[in-house]
Amino acid sequence: MSHTYASQAMAKQNGLAMGHRYWFGIPIAAPNMAFSLSSLPAGGLISTSEDIARYLIAHLNGGRYGETQVLSRAGIDELHRGVAEQRVMGTSVAAYGMGWFVNKIGRTTFVSHAGNVPDFSAFMGLLPEQKKGVVLLVNADHGVPFVVMEVGEGVAALLAGEQPPPIRLGFLPWVMRGLPLIPLLQVAGVFFTLRLLRRWRQDPALRPGRGRIWGRHILLPLIPNLSFAAILAYLRSNGLLRFMHLYIPDLAWTARISGSFAGIWALLRTGLVLGALGGSLSPVASMRCPSDRRKAPSQLTGEADEA
Repeated sequence: MSHTYASQAMAKQNGLAMGHRYWFGIPIAAPNMAFSLSSLPAGGLISTSEDIARYLIAHLNGGRYGETQVLSRAGIDELHRGVAEQRVMGTSVAAYGMGWFVNKIGRTTFVSHAGNVPDFSAFMGLLPEQKKGVVLLVNADHGVPFVVMEVGEGVAALLAGEQPPPIRLGFLPWVMRGLPLIPLLQVAGVFFTLRLLRRWRQDPALRPGRGRIWGRHILLPLIPNLSFAAILAYLRSNGLLRFMHLYIPDLAWTARISGSFAGIWALLRTGLVLGALGGSLSPVASMRCPSDRRKAPSQLTGEADEA
């Protein structure tokens, strides 16, 4: 493996591909991504498809590559022996061995592992019974490892002579492209609210009753606004927001901007609505409203006596 590196600087000297991060469904070059040495054992090795193919050959050949026995056959078998059940949303999907996920494609044993860093993705798959393997190295990352995994599993299914499963995550790029709609809808909501309040001031007869005011115009709008603010607070409290800024920067900035805006607008909007209605929410004011149009009985009686 003569083109495999643990040093990013050395890899760049030998033609390291430019990594990319996705912003709203579009891959954007990331030439200055920081490389943490602490993550080197987990996912920091840099290699080529040719070198990884040699690595997979050793796995398929009982630990031997060429004339060199790298690991014993028993050791390779132990690596590929799934002992811990992997469950996704309560469903068993594979067994986990020593760095490898083990399951079946049809009746064929399938051993694989996928991973990603902020600007690259990778997938390795083995069909030990058929002596076949596949490696995918991608100089971009969606932030969701299951994306490249779906593609890798589809290729492995073709190698095994099976029909590849349908792609389930093809909608994700469209979801990410739609993220800018969230702050745009929030801005539209501000203009709609200000327009509504102006109409109420210009024509008090358009003001709704108290029940409708509290239900439709105060409490109901608070639900999405406070939800966005709560999501942002949760992501900040457990450190997920920093992780998202690294792997899914578009979603992280949307959460930060929309969550902050929603928290501020929830308070400001409520104050504006109450201020625009003035004293119309007071039950005392409601009882006095008729006196603006006719005199009270005591006043009428007094005037009659004088007449």
